[in-house]
Amino acid sequence: MEKELVRFENVTSYNALQSNVKNLSFSIYEGQMAGMVAVNDTGIEVLLNLLQTNTRDNITGKIYVRGKLVHNQDYCESAPNNISIIDYNNRLFKGLSTIDNIFVTPRRERHGLVISSKKERSRFLWIKSELNIDLPESKNCENISNADRCIIEILRAVTAEAAMIVMVGLSNFLTEREYKKVRGIIQKFRKKGVTFLMIGNDYSEIIGFADFTILMRDGTNIKYLTREKHPDEQELWRCIAADMNGLERAHTTHQINMKNSVLEFRNVYTEDIKDISFKLYEGQCIVLLANRKVQDNIMALLQRKGATYLGEVRFNGVLLERYPRKEIYPYGISFILANAYRTMPYMDLSYMENLTQGIEKKSGQKFVRKNIQKLLFTEAKKELGNVVACKYLAELSKEEKYHLLYQHVIFIHPKLAVICSPFVESDYQSRAFITDLIFQLRKNNITLLILSSTYMRETHLADVIIEIHHKKIYSIYMQSDTDVVF
Repeated sequence: MEKELVRFENVTSYNALQSNVKNLSFSIYEGQMAGMVAVNDTGIEVLLNLLQTNTRDNITGKIYVRGKLVHNQDYCESAPNNISIIDYNNRLFKGLSTIDNIFVTPRRERHGLVISSKKERSRFLWIKSELNIDLPESKNCENISNADRCIIEILRAVTAEAAMIVMVGLSNFLTEREYKKVRGIIQKFRKKGVTFLMIGNDYSEIIGFADFTILMRDGTNIKYLTREKHPDEQELWRCIAADMNGLERAHTTHQINMKNSVLEFRNVYTEDIKDISFKLYEGQCIVLLANRKVQDNIMALLQRKGATYLGEVRFNGVLLERYPRKEIYPYGISFILANAYRTMPYMDLSYMENLTQGIEKKSGQKFVRKNIQKLLFTEAKKELGNVVACKYLAELSKEEKYHLLYQHVIFIHPKLAVICSPFVESDYQSRAFITDLIFQLRKNNITLLILSSTYMRETHLADVIIEIHHKKIYSIYMQSDTDVVF
């Protein structure tokens, strides 16, 4: 008889600072591969917190782990639930090696907190042989790929006898090859009876991989789907179209000036790049599919925080390093970083101050005159609505913050906008919303370079898709080739 591992019974959270779960109910049994597809991100953060820890505050309903009631309105288990979460965030100890990170959590049968390095290495070699995996033995965990990092976190969770391993949005930050590597390890542990919950927005992938899938929207489960009985992705999109706010997805054409090269890499070599060459023309959008290290190298070059070993990076036909910095940023090159809504807005400034940030550089003035400020406010209000009057950005939703950041790029209209990992979000709605924002940049004829580690469904965003593998260009897809699903 299957043993129930986790059960939520009518769980509702009440927290003014977070998006909450509402009457959430589901069960997961030992050895199952459960899936959860998020239509929007409401309640996901709270759900992850409740799976790991128990709290008396602002929660109703009952939560059971391994048949034990760990929370209801009158009782809260003080011990953590020993459920591991693996996502975009690196939870490894940076100063430790691969082996040390795997065995950092003691097992119950050790009778102590110390294990000899000889025994650690012996067990590590046995694991590598048993699973047929290739992992660096003593490499510092600061210098490993995202795939190896995820595998090490899985091994650490299994070693610590985690009740369940929760994988969040893997396809949003792993390359296709990295994802296949991690998925292979998951399948091996699944056969050994390890319980997994996969949360993400990759419906077709999760529904075909999981024993059952929970479709979640607005913090509650709205459908329970099995591998044998489920709608295809097209039908699913029609079912949830109302949540997409009519976002545009049709292919649109854009004016590309093939005479003017905005950005050019000529035979560029760095620590993680070998002989990369491409041209980005005015009005064009290129997507570079690459792992995190390659993305970091390219960002460092474009931000002038790093240098090439060999080769050249040219901006508007001139060596980037020769450009005066004040002429490049932000009106030459503007950046939108991963999870930008959290890290990029100036929270101590108003909406309008964020929107017009740096305008004085473009005008050549130290200060923007009040009559110009009023004019800008009036025009912004016509375009964006009453949100422009917001004085405290903490009051804005995630979508409103994203909208502000992309509108700022449209406002300053740089020669080139570089967008780093725009699709790290784990829900359909955020992904669709960001897709629409990128479309707005293209409509305003802004040249785009998108750095991503995952194939995109939104192929119509790009004119050219360049895949970098093993530090070199592996393949190039033009718009006419995009019958392939990226």
